[in-house]
Amino acid sequence: MDSIQRQPIRLALVGAVSSAAFIASENLYATALPWIVWDAPASYGSSGSAIGGDSLTYTYNYAGGTTGTMTLADSSVIYVRFTGEVVDPTLDGTFNPTGGGFCGPSGFSQNGTTISNFWSQLPNTDGNTFTSANVPTVPTNGDHIGLIGGTGGIQTQTVEFFSDAAMTTATSVSDIVLLVASLGGGPNTGSWTFNQDFTILSDNTGVGSGSGLTKTTPTAGSYVLSGQEGSGAIQFTGAVSSFSWTVSGPEVWTSWNLGGTATAASTAAVPGTGLAAIGTLGLAGVARRRRR
Repeated sequence: MDSIQRQPIRLALVGAVSSAAFIASENLYATALPWIVWDAPASYGSSGSAIGGDSLTYTYNYAGGTTGTMTLADSSVIYVRFTGEVVDPTLDGTFNPTGGGFCGPSGFSQNGTTISNFWSQLPNTDGNTFTSANVPTVPTNGDHIGLIGGTGGIQTQTVEFFSDAAMTTATSVSDIVLLVASLGGGPNTGSWTFNQDFTILSDNTGVGSGSGLTKTTPTAGSYVLSGQEGSGAIQFTGAVSSFSWTVSGPEVWTSWNLGGTATAASTAAVPGTGLAAIGTLGLAGVARRRRR
């Protein structure tokens, strides 16, 4: 909108600063990162369908978006608007609301939840699936958004950041982290195509039936994340006030959430290691990532 003003806010250190300032900022997120706490949508009035890992077709209900907040270490707040698919946590379609494991209500969208162990007890994950040098711990608030993007659902997802509660002043955030749980499954490869470049920080390669996550760039400006029971963390490159992605391979089901970080990840791999280098301020070290 024409009324939107842009005001830069950094979640990550960029540029040249003193070593003391760098260490201080790093310590802000030494034990935990700020993650988005989502508001409950007013209703889940739309429905879609998708093929599950068992090759059966499932229907589901969803909302067309929601809002949330991310409180930074200095107590300032980033306001977030999400336009896209938020799968009904009560699973009012042909899913069984009391079904086994994480195909029950805890596996789909949750807001303001007290399920503090969601990100630490997902199937086909371990203690290294989501954590790395840039992500020291998993979220403890448990919030996440369920996304399928099936037939009749919403394929394009958009996230916007603001510095005010009215969401009129857009703000840029740097090196945002996205956690992804269970992208793809069974015979279905789940694929999300982003308009923003990213680095895979960690994944679940070799954990249970987890395939890990892969990145391809089929065309200029198109960045595809794929997996079969793939879970892990990716980090976007640079500062953004908004970004979007398209579900190019729908699957039942995937969950995600976003968080801030104090460290940027290089998009270049360290030769011969399969590891992503940390490219901010010449920090000597590498971001931990599973060997392929």
